[in-house]
Parts: sequence; structure tokens; C-alpha cells
Amino acid sequence: MILTLLLAAATTLFTLPDIEVTAEAPELQSSTYRLIYSITEEEIEALPAVSVNEILTYLPGIDVRTRGANGSQADINMRGGTFDQVMILINGVSITDPQTGHYTMNLPISTDIITKIEILEGTAVNLLGTSAFAGAINIITRPNTSAPSPNKTSPSSPSPYPIHSEGPSKVNRKSIESQSKVNASLVGGRWGLWDAALSGKWVLSKAWHVASAQYSQSTGYIPNTDYRLANLYYATSFYGVELQVGAQYKDAGANSFYSLASQDQYDATRTAFLTARYAHNWGRWGLEAQASYRANYDRYEWHRGTITNRHLNQTAAASIRAHYASSWGKTTLGIEARNENILSTGLGDTIATPQGIFPLGKNRFNVNYFAQQTVSIGIFSAALGAQGHYNTVSGNEWAGGLNLGLNFVKNGKIYLNANRSMRLPTFTDLYYHAGIQRGNISLVPEYAWLIDLGLQYTYKGLALRANGYYRFGRNIIDWQKQDDGLYYASNVTKLDAAGSEIAISYHYGYWLKKIEASYTYTKSFTEALDLSKSMYLDYLSHKFIFRLEHGIWKGFGACWTLSYSVREGAYTTSAGDVVPYTPVLLLNGSVFWANDHIRVALDCTNVTNTRYYCYGGIEQPGILPRASMKVTL
Repeated sequence: MILTLLLAAATTLFTLPDIEVTAEAPELQSSTYRLIYSITEEEIEALPAVSVNEILTYLPGIDVRTRGANGSQADINMRGGTFDQVMILINGVSITDPQTGHYTMNLPISTDIITKIEILEGTAVNLLGTSAFAGAINIITRPNTSAPSPNKTSPSSPSPYPIHSEGPSKVNRKSIESQSKVNASLVGGRWGLWDAALSGKWVLSKAWHVASAQYSQSTGYIPNTDYRLANLYYATSFYGVELQVGAQYKDAGANSFYSLASQDQYDATRTAFLTARYAHNWGRWGLEAQASYRANYDRYEWHRGTITNRHLNQTAAASIRAHYASSWGKTTLGIEARNENILSTGLGDTIATPQGIFPLGKNRFNVNYFAQQTVSIGIFSAALGAQGHYNTVSGNEWAGGLNLGLNFVKNGKIYLNANRSMRLPTFTDLYYHAGIQRGNISLVPEYAWLIDLGLQYTYKGLALRANGYYRFGRNIIDWQKQDDGLYYASNVTKLDAAGSEIAISYHYGYWLKKIEASYTYTKSFTEALDLSKSMYLDYLSHKFIFRLEHGIWKGFGACWTLSYSVREGAYTTSAGDVVPYTPVLLLNGSVFWANDHIRVALDCTNVTNTRYYCYGGIEQPGILPRASMKVTL
């Protein structure tokens, strides 16, 4: 019903909606040499996590800042960037919110259907779109319908799985069809946590289907952090056509979420999306087409029970891309038309004819056109590309990049990437004018050049990846506190970031399923910017994660994670005191028993009941024990 209402609203409110999509842009970072960290379905199942937000906290280089019980709302940051600079994708399709990154993680999927999560780091705007300024996260639900070639990625998706499959070969059909399953899971825990999900994957000779339904609720770990949500999701592929549709219903107490001045805020959101994709090859020629739509409605209350603001943002796109493969490389040309629209009681310009309850609105239309040439000679590969971007508000912009790679040994690669990216201001950046925040309609797009040098190496059960980068940021958008106590949106003239990331892991059978250590370092450089007065530019300078997954005895196993993080910057308490962030050490664990059909687990997060803050003056949850059971047929 949620999806029906939102789609009906879309057809009556405007003509051409939007979404940014990964399939429409050429792959400027080589599929072989793009820096990717991934976590598999089996690893996800072992983690003490019931949501995508929690899963991401265990991954290197990701800064997850949560508000509310069980991450009922979360912001995702990467490489010292803000939550508006990270793109979130499902099966390679962006669901990023143009109103605010606070709502980008409104994901209508259960963790039981996730096949893989990939972390794409860098400013490859040409591949992922203008919101992938600091990086992107791709959540894959599609089954692995064919065995991928080593180090090979579909040219239109960051996933190592093909965009479509016309059915597996006779050789691997049996193993592929064995992925078909139905799951029923139930989780219960402290603070009135209940989470129930029913999901299934069906892989047939000529098609596959993925579906899930989930309901979750909690009374909250402090007053007014209760929530309830429901998710519905379905995806299918048949003879080259891939479809997916999802919807989420969420109500959440928002104690101090947007300001410490009110502890009884409330946020209700309704989210839906629909995508369709088709790809076909004729010998050396290939053609891909995609259409997509996403809508998000929110009702915000400064005092619970009293409506303050309502917004409905809608995004839609249509694109086409052609490529030609020759003996000396691959040539790609494409174009995308995208529209972004918002109707609101608080954001946008005055509408001549108000739309229902909405007296304000704004529409911006975008056209992206691009070209890329890739070359591969022996152990050397290169990709050169450029993108033009036209927006009805900011005019013409451009992006581009050069990526070089070298297979220096059989299982080892080194790469050098240089890319220019840009990001448009969100509707909140431009128009929000309430409480202690003041938007700025004169904001211009952000820009960055990224230089990235990295190494990847694998040998049997050993995997190593390391990289160093420098990002030259210009016109970065921030909200700075002024003498009147208000935060004003503005473009920071210069904000650079440098850092390094290293991860090493090893696995060896049942007794040592995985042991991994990772470390991320980030340093920001700016001119005359006080982080204590910044609303969003504080960042993780150090993040260390140790993860151990091991067997115990006859179906018993365990997974432990130890993390240590240091956040730069400070926050202002409700009393007006400026308090620096302090380092945080967290221990999480899960002990489980499983066979082919039943899995029972006892999880615990924040085992030491550490008191800490990662988002302003909002205290984070203490020790949270949970019990779960999953039945698989």
C-alpha cells in the first residue's frame, strides 16, 4: 500500500522524477584495480548484527553514526567525508536521498537476503554518480547466478555478479539452484526488541526471485528512542530483464536527534523504490537501458504529537548506454536524464499552486553524458573517461579520470587512480531554515580531485590490501556555528583529506573461519576551520578493528569483534559546554549453534557497557544482549 500511495503521488505531482544509477556511467576505475572491500553472506550471518547499519560498523574505513535503538537512524561517512557524500546502492542502483543523507539508510531489506556488501572507495563519480563523492556502498541481494571470472566485474555494476543471467550452464546449474531457500527468523533482546523476518531466494534455470518481509520494534534504550518499522522487498530477473521493488514504513522517537533543545522529537518516514534494467549483447556490440524511481515521505515533529514539517521527495531517471569491444579495448558512450523534486512545508520555493498540504517545492533536472575508453595489454590496463553534467540550477559541470593498473605477480595488483568528482547540494543544504540551522540557496557544488595508490594481494587463505590517498576538496559544504549561536550552511574554500587503509585477513577451515585486522587513518586539512563549531565535519581519525570467527565443537561457533576509534572534533552539550570526543573501545560477540536447517545464536553488543558518544551529545546504547533463531528450508 505504501508503494501504491507514493507512486500515485508521483504521477500527480510532477512529470519526470529521478534516481542516480550506477549502470548509466562508465567505469572509470578499472574493474580489476578498483579498491574494493567486501563481506560475504556467510560472514554477515556470523556477526552480532540485525540491521545493515550494524553490519557496516564492523567494516574497515566506514564511520557509522547512529541515533536511536538498533540504529533506527544512521549516517554513513567515509574517508573524512560527510553523510551526504556517500552513495548507497542496492544491486548497483542508487537509492541515495536528494533531500538529506539522514534518510539514505531507509533500506527496505532484511539482512537474511543479502548476498554480499561491497565498499567502493574513492571519488569515481563517473561510475556511480554525483553522490559518490567520498565513496559508495553496494548491497547485493541477487543470487550468484554464474561463476564470475577472476578479478572481473560487470561493466555496468560494481558487483562481481552479472547484471542479468539467461540461465546457468548445465555444468553449474545444480550448485546454483542449491541457493534456493526459505528463511524464517526471530530475534528478541533488551529494551523490548523484537525482529521477525520471512525471506526466500529461488534460483531456476531461466530466472531468479528474491523476496523478504520484516517487522522490527523496540521500546528504546533511553526515553523517546522507541521505533517500529516494516520492510517489503522483491527482486527478479528473467531473460535479461531485472526488476526490483521495495517499501519501508518507519516511525521513531527522535530524542535529541536534530537538536539537544528537544528530547521529544519524532520522525515518521515512508520510503519506496522501483527499478527496471535490461542488457543485451550482439557480438562485439552491447546495449543497456535502465529506468528507476524512488520516493521518500517524512513527517517530522519537534514535539511528539505536534507536526512541524512534512516533505515528499521523488527522484527518477532513464538512461541508455552502448559499448563496443575490440581487440585493443572497449569504447563506451551513454546518456542519462534525471529529475529531482521535493514538495514540502519547509523546503523549497513558494509554489504558484500549492500541492495539497505542500505550499513549497523545488525541481531540478539533470543530464549526464559520458564517454570512456579502456585498454588492456598484457599485465597492464588503463581507463580514461570524461563526463559532462548539466543541471537546471547550477549549469554545466564536468568530471573525469585516469586509472592505471599493473598485475605485478599472479595474485597481486598495484593501481594508481586520479579522478575528479562533484556533488550537488541537497535540498536541506539549500533551504532548511528552522531551529538553529540556516540553509543557503547560494551554495555551489562541491569538487574534489582524488589521487589513490594501492596494492592488493591474495595467496591461498591470505588476503592483503593497502592504500594511501589524498583528496583535494574545494567548496565543501558545511554548517558552521556563528556568534549568534546558529549554524549557517556555506562552502568551505578548501578542505583536503589524506589517509591510508590496510587490512589483512586469513582463513583456514572450520576452526579458523576468519581472522582479520584492519586499520584506517584519516587526516583533514583546512584553512581557519574550527571543528568544534562544525555541525558535520568532525571525523574518525583512527579506526582499528579485530575480528575473529572460529568453530568450537559439533556445530558450535563464535564471532568476536574488538574495535578502537578516535574521533576528531567536539560537541556541545544541552548545557552549552563544548566537550571533545573521547576514544572508544568496544567489544561485541556472538556464540551460535547451526546445522543445515536451524541456527540459534546468543549475541551481545557493547559487552563492557561502555558509555560513549559518536553523534553530538546523544549517548549511545549500553550492553545489548539478544537471542535469535533462524529456520532454513
